[in-house]
Amino acid sequence: MSASRRDNRRDSHRESNRHRLRKALDEAQSPKEPVPRTSFEPVERSATLDAVSPSIGNYSMATVPVQNDRHSNQLVNSSQDMGYIADHSVLLSQGMSPPTSISVLLQKTSSGTRDAILRVTQADIMPTIVLRDALIDLFFEHVYYRYPILEKEELIGPDASVLLVQAVCLVGSLVRQDSNASNLVRTCSLYEKIKTLIYLRYEPDSLVVLKAMCLLSTWSPYPSDSLSLDSPWHWTGAAIRLAVQMGLHRYSLYSHKPNATNRQRIWWLLWIADKLQSSCFGRPATIKSADFDVPPPTLSDFLASNIASKYFIHSVKLSVILDRIAEHSVLRTVLETTDMDDLAKSLCSWIGDLPEDIRLFDSSNQRMPYSHAISELHIMYLSTVILLQDLQVQGERRSPTSVLSIVASSCITRLYEEIYYREDVRFMLPIHSFYCMVAAVPQIYYTPQDAAKDATRQEELDIINSVVEQLQTRFGGASTVARNISRLKDESERMKQQGNPQSDIRHSSNAIWSNSVIENHALELFPFASSLSCDIPDLLLSREHDMQMAIDMPLPVDDNLLAWSFDESLPFFNIFGLNDCAIDVQDRENGVDGNFMMG
Repeated sequence: MSASRRDNRRDSHRESNRHRLRKALDEAQSPKEPVPRTSFEPVERSATLDAVSPSIGNYSMATVPVQNDRHSNQLVNSSQDMGYIADHSVLLSQGMSPPTSISVLLQKTSSGTRDAILRVTQADIMPTIVLRDALIDLFFEHVYYRYPILEKEELIGPDASVLLVQAVCLVGSLVRQDSNASNLVRTCSLYEKIKTLIYLRYEPDSLVVLKAMCLLSTWSPYPSDSLSLDSPWHWTGAAIRLAVQMGLHRYSLYSHKPNATNRQRIWWLLWIADKLQSSCFGRPATIKSADFDVPPPTLSDFLASNIASKYFIHSVKLSVILDRIAEHSVLRTVLETTDMDDLAKSLCSWIGDLPEDIRLFDSSNQRMPYSHAISELHIMYLSTVILLQDLQVQGERRSPTSVLSIVASSCITRLYEEIYYREDVRFMLPIHSFYCMVAAVPQIYYTPQDAAKDATRQEELDIINSVVEQLQTRFGGASTVARNISRLKDESERMKQQGNPQSDIRHSSNAIWSNSVIENHALELFPFASSLSCDIPDLLLSREHDMQMAIDMPLPVDDNLLAWSFDESLPFFNIFGLNDCAIDVQDRENGVDGNFMMG
C-alpha cells in the first residue's frame, strides 16, 4: 500500500473516531438511566472501542467492574484530606473551604463529558478475572518488594478501586514471560486506561490515586532523549507534588492515623525515585532532606518481617547515602578527603549491617539461596560504590579504571549472569538499564596486560550486553544504553590503536582509590568479592596491580556536547560525563525514528 493511501486511511479513521466521540458527547447531554452490570456480565466489543483502543488479544476486557457508590460523586472534592498549607502561610484557614460556585458548575457540566469518555474508552473495564488474578499475583511475587505501598486485600471485593486494580495489572503485565514489543501493545492499553481514569478524577480517594501514580513510574517505553509526559520522570514528579499537597512530608499530620505506615512507605518510595533520577539527569532533586520529618521505615512498620520488608528498609538507608553523593554530583563539587572517607565509611556500615537473610553469603562465607530481590539490592549497592569514585574526578572528563571500580563492575556482572540464566531479566524494571551502563564503563576502559583477564573482561561485557538486549523489548532507555556501550567500545579500541597506547594513559596520585584513605576500606566494601568473582582476590590484595590499575583514561567526548539525558525511572548518568548526542544525530540522518511508539 502506498504512503498516500495509508495517510488517507489514517485520516479517515481519525475523523470516524471524532464523529463517534461527538455523538457520545451529544448523547451525554440527556443521558439515559444506566443499567447496572454485574462483574460477570459479558460486554460486546463495540466498533468504537476498536477504533480508539489497540487490539488487546489475550488481554480480553470481557468483564466490567461492579458499580458501587465509590465512584458516584467523582467530581466532588474527592480528597479525604485537606490540602496541606503551612502554618505560616497567609492562606491557612480554619477547616475545609466549602465548594465554590465554579466547582459546582463544573461538576454538573463535566459529569456528562466524563461518562461519554468512559463509554468510548472503556477505561473502567478491567481484565477478565482469570487474567486479573494472574497479573496481580505477578506483581506481588516479583515487584511488591520494590513497591510495598498496597496490600492484596485492597484489590479484592466489590469495593476495590478500579484505578488501583488497573495500575497493578499494568505492572504485572510488564513482567510477564512474553514481554516483547508486540505484547507491550496490550500493556499500553492498560496504561492509557489508567491515564484516562486519573485525568477524569474517577477515583475519589486521593491516597489511591497517589499509589497508582507511583506504579506508573514503571512505564518507560520511550528513548532517553524523548521529551514525554509518559515517562517515569513525569509520573514521579507529579506523585511527589500530590504527596506534598496531601501533607505526606509532615509525619506529625498523620502519625495517629491507621494508615500512617502506608503513607510513610509511599513517601520514602518517592524519595528513592527522586534521588535516583536526580543523579541520572543531573537535575535538581525535588525533595530536600530539610523539608520533611518522616522517619525511615522499620520492621515494626510492616505486617511481616521478611525479605520484602528488609529489602525496602535497607534500600531506603542506601538511598540516604546516595542522596549525599547525588548532591555533590549535581553541584559538580570536589569532595574533601574527610568527606570522601565519611561516605566510604557509610557504605561500609551499610553492607556490614545487612541482616544475614538478605546477604549474598552467610557468616561462614557460604552462598545464600538465590533471591532476585537480594541480588538486585546488592547491584544497587555496587553501583553506588562506582558512583562514589566519580566524585574525585569531577570536571576532569576522565573515567577511572581503578581496582575497586573493576571489582564492583565484576560483581555486578556476575549477579546479572545468575539472573540471566534463571530467565529473571523479565522481572527487572527500567533502573537496570542504568545499572548495566554503570557496570559497563569500567570494563570498557579496563586494559589488563594478562590475556586471561582480558578474556574475562570481554566475557563480562558480553553478559551485560545480553541483559541490555532483553531489556530493550520493554524499555526505550535500554536501546540508548546499547548504542552507547557499542560506541564507547569502538572509541576505546580506536584510542588504543593510535600510536603508543601508553601515551594516553598516565599514573596519577589522584586516581580513584589510589588515595590511601579510600583504599583502606577496600575489604570492608567488598566482604563477598573473593567468592563472587574468580579474579577479584588478586585485584584486591595486590598492591602492584592496584598501582597498575589506578589510572586515568580520557573519555572520547567533546566538552561542548550536551551531557547524557536518560529517561529512566531510576538511573544516573551525567556522572560519567558521557554523551549520546552524536549517535542520535547520526541515527536521525540515517532515518531512524527517535520515538519508540507503541504499535
